[in-house]
Amino acid sequence: MISRAQELPLGYILQYSQNFSDRNSVSDFNFSNPDSWNIIRQNNNYIMKYSAKSNYIVPAQYPNIIGLLSKQMYGDFIMDVDYMQTGGENNMSNFCIIFGLKDSTHYCYIHLAPKADENSHNVFIVNDTISTKAGIKLSDGVNWNYNKWQKVRVKRNILDKTITVYFNDMAKPVIEAKDRTYIMGYIGFGSVDEPGMIDNIKIWAPTSVPGEANIFNKISLSGN
Repeated sequence: MISRAQELPLGYILQYSQNFSDRNSVSDFNFSNPDSWNIIRQNNNYIMKYSAKSNYIVPAQYPNIIGLLSKQMYGDFIMDVDYMQTGGENNMSNFCIIFGLKDSTHYCYIHLAPKADENSHNVFIVNDTISTKAGIKLSDGVNWNYNKWQKVRVKRNILDKTITVYFNDMAKPVIEAKDRTYIMGYIGFGSVDEPGMIDNIKIWAPTSVPGEANIFNKISLSGN
């Protein structure tokens, strides 16, 4: 949660909040692989869980497990989300946050991983089958502390072209990037072939635009 010491920019208000206590909260999402997502109860708390199984076909390094907030589009925003990595301790473990999504082949995504390399732990700009890295300052990676909740914050400022990502320590970014390729679009969550859980989503923004994304209903899935 944003503290008094980290006041919101002028004009920002809470545009979206979700703790999954209502099972109908799934109606807020459009899924690339609906059968892989569900709401479960854990220690008297409800959370959104996703598996690593996906029949959604994308280039190998792109997120193939996606839950997209489908009713609002955002430009500038600050977002908090709790995340738990459930796939085990390995160098492939990742959590992806998608933003600025226009359609299934034009969007940005943050890839958080234990190690930074050509396809990991950076901000990527997807344009059809080509992706480019936008990161200008990266940490070596993040420590998932397997099966423990982690706090992730994303700040995006279009005028400054900045994308800043925090992991538990909200005073020290783990990724800093420069880009404003896609100004307004949908926000989503997921991974590349790795399971996880999300909870307590909060999005602050100066404005949002109503939408109704059916992105994944319009693309080919394997076996169809």
